Amino acid sequence: MEKDKYCVASTDTKQNDKEVIKQVHIYLPTSLHEQIKEKAKDDITGVATYIRKVLNRHVNNK
Repeated sequence: MEKDKYCVASTDTKQNDKEVIKQVHIYLPTSLHEQIKEKAKDDITGVATYIRKVLNRHVNNK
């Protein structure tokens, strides 16, 4: 697998120093992406927002 040319450190100095920023690239099979896209559409959000919401809910419900 080649290195992702878009995966670089952020140079944004306007962010709050106390805020932890993580960026994750997720490669999904097309069929799974379509399912998530439908669920996000039902939830009236974008795919990335829906994934963050589901992951956040999963982590906080342990």
